[in-house]
Formats: sequence, C-alpha cells, structure tokens
Amino acid sequence: MAGAKGKVVKIAAAGAIKYGPKAVGVVKKAAKNPQVRALAGKVAKEVAENPRLRKQAIQGAGKVARGAAVAAKGAGVIAVGKAGIAAARAKDKGAKVGDAAKQRMADAKEKRQEKKAEAAKAEQAMAVIGAAIKMTAAEFDEVYASLGPSVNPLETPGCYVVFLLSKPFKPGKGGFRYDEVYVGASDNMAEAVRRHFEGKGNVDLYADHRHKRDLQYLAFLPGCSDKRGDLMGLLGSDDSYNAYDW
Repeated sequence: MAGAKGKVVKIAAAGAIKYGPKAVGVVKKAAKNPQVRALAGKVAKEVAENPRLRKQAIQGAGKVARGAAVAAKGAGVIAVGKAGIAAARAKDKGAKVGDAAKQRMADAKEKRQEKKAEAAKAEQAMAVIGAAIKMTAAEFDEVYASLGPSVNPLETPGCYVVFLLSKPFKPGKGGFRYDEVYVGASDNMAEAVRRHFEGKGNVDLYADHRHKRDLQYLAFLPGCSDKRGDLMGLLGSDDSYNAYDW
C-alpha cells in the first residue's frame, strides 16, 4: 500500500509541473464537493502520519518550486538578451546614420574648399596676365610665323606661362580657370614655347598641346626672368607641369 501511495505522490508531483496551471481550476471546483474534501483530508492525514510519504511529498513540491524558478530565470535571461540585441542594433544604426551625416558634411566642406581654391587660382592668373602679352596657342603660331625676329616682341628675354584651361577662353568673359600650368624663363620666350610645342621641352605640356590645343592659353612677361620662382609659387605650377620640368 505504501509503495502504491508513493507512486501516486510522485505521479502527482510530476503532473503538477506539467499541468499545474490547468489543474488550478479543476481543483477549485473539486474542493466544493464534500466527498472530495473528505478524501483530501484523509490523504493529507495519511501523508502527515507516514514519514516516507511526507518526505516524497516535500521532494515533489521542491521540484515544482525549482522548475518554476528555473523557468522564471530563463525567461528573464531571454528578455534581457533580446533587449540587449535591440539596443545594440539601435546603437549601430544610429552610429551609421551619424557617420553618413558626418561624411556628407565633410564632402560638402571639401567641395567648398575646392571652389575657393579654384577661384583663388583664377584671380592669381588674371593678376599675372593682366600686364602680360597674352594669346591662345593658335594665335601664338600665327604671330611667331608671321613676324621676323627683329620685330617680334616675343623674341626677347622674360618669363612665359602656359595654361591648360578648364574650358576654352572667351574674351570679355572675365577670369578663367585652369587645370594645369607651366612657368618658364628664357632669353627667347617665343623660341622656348615653340620647343615645348615641338616635343623638345616638357613632355606633359607637349602631350596636352597635341590633344587639347584649343585649351592652351599663353602669357609672356618680358624682362622678368628673375621672377620665375615667384610666378611658380603664385600659380602653383610646382604641383602641375613644373613638377616634371624637363
């Protein structure tokens, strides 16, 4: 009898873990039945008087309690983990949005700086050629071919500047922008430029002369051969054709 009752207690304890929530309503309903109450009292009395049954009942209740505690702890860990993942994703997304905004601002700033630099170059170039003899590459060919050495104002010592413009020069349109520039000095400015255009000088300048001739613009400054270094610094030719000055 005791062995059978022990099995009943164990089964009841295991069932409580699995079916406990559903059983609550059934127990409340059954408790209203006088016969059930009497039987429950008898079982409780028998369990209380039998040390073995009492021990088994306590162990069963402990298992139920421990199972509930583990389940609650597991649910808490899952909840915390999900919250942590959500927070990490939100932080990562926010960081990416912030980085993108910073990059856009940096790009915009860089473009503004480039425009300012281009404007400064154009102003410098205009200041140089303001008092210079200036012409396009085509005009240079005409002047050099048609005038003899004795009357050609370019057959004299001085500095010369060769610009590669960003777009063809249009007289009367104000300043101009250039992509490349070469500053040279010679006892015969015209002869020096002609040698560049024939491939006997700066090779990069010569290559652009062949392929982008309509973008070349020349400025000649007689009598200032000693100012070549100043002109190179002013126009930034060290970072252009003069970086490879052959």
